[in-house]
Amino acid sequence: MFQGILALTSGEPASIRVLPSPKLAVAYLLLRPFFSPKTPQPTAGYDEEAASPEAVAAWDAFLDPDNWELDEKQSTIIHGAVPGHAQRITELWHPHLRLRRSLVEIPTLQAGDYVIWHCDQAYSIMTTTPSPSSGASTSKPGTPSGTAAPGLAAGSEQTPAPSMLMYTPACPLTQTNALFLARQRKAFMQGQPGPDFDSAGSAMTSEAPHEGRPGRDEIAAVGGDAGLRAMGLAPWELSRDGNSVMTRPGTRAGTPTPGEQQQHQQHQGDRMEVDSNGEAAADKRRVRGSGTEGEAEVVRLANIILFPDRYDFYIPSERAGAASGARVNGRAQAEQMAATRQLISRILS
Repeated sequence: MFQGILALTSGEPASIRVLPSPKLAVAYLLLRPFFSPKTPQPTAGYDEEAASPEAVAAWDAFLDPDNWELDEKQSTIIHGAVPGHAQRITELWHPHLRLRRSLVEIPTLQAGDYVIWHCDQAYSIMTTTPSPSSGASTSKPGTPSGTAAPGLAAGSEQTPAPSMLMYTPACPLTQTNALFLARQRKAFMQGQPGPDFDSAGSAMTSEAPHEGRPGRDEIAAVGGDAGLRAMGLAPWELSRDGNSVMTRPGTRAGTPTPGEQQQHQQHQGDRMEVDSNGEAAADKRRVRGSGTEGEAEVVRLANIILFPDRYDFYIPSERAGAASGARVNGRAQAEQMAATRQLISRILS
């Protein structure tokens, strides 16, 4: 699972910095809540080049292992973690990471450059507009501001030249991600920032009044079926027996060729049904790639979450002893269906 950015303009040097040690950084993040310093953090800013010898000595003493001890009484606090928000790394909460020295600058980006990094890798992105918590105080280790950001959130610092970056995450299809995708789809169709880039308190604003902003037709024209699925605008397909995930080439043009249109009409009758039965042999002729039965279960769930009006909830049957894979009916199914719809409605509201 990776995330990254696509540069739309040429950026300034050091617009993106990463901490190329995810294994050690994550280990530190996991251990940090269990320990506390014996002495308070120095008030003087820590900068090896500009700090006084006294300040450097004070920080070295503060970071010394002998100055830290295991808390006898543990709490549920995880430094920089808030439910529903990205994990945040700062000099105040994670002083041993030495963010000023450990963050590595990447080369200057040119338009068209694509940069990806692991989702657990700490990084910092400088923008033209500082966040409310940023500013002059970002240079001080004693403030939990946007000096550095973790692998799931970008910090903000002021840079003299504007740059345009497109955030492009790549993540697996799971129940949690399908629920997020439904929220992202709603925001996209309304011209609002995505759920993880909330406009509240930031420089991002609504594009709802913009004329000509992209919609479903533009996604279909550029990305085809694959693009529509990635944006939550089209369901995934399963084989008729429901045991494998089907992928077919998506069109990159608005109008399919006559051959593609004829092939589409031939297969229109066997488009995905959540738990329909059929012969697998007919599907093998048109399966471009197939996944495991476990992946098929995830696809069913994702389709139910994203398109509850098109796919009914189902209870998977034991396929080992029952080749028919009969659908389970009755009161239990009705109650489970109602509970699932209520859960999805609460999450998406």
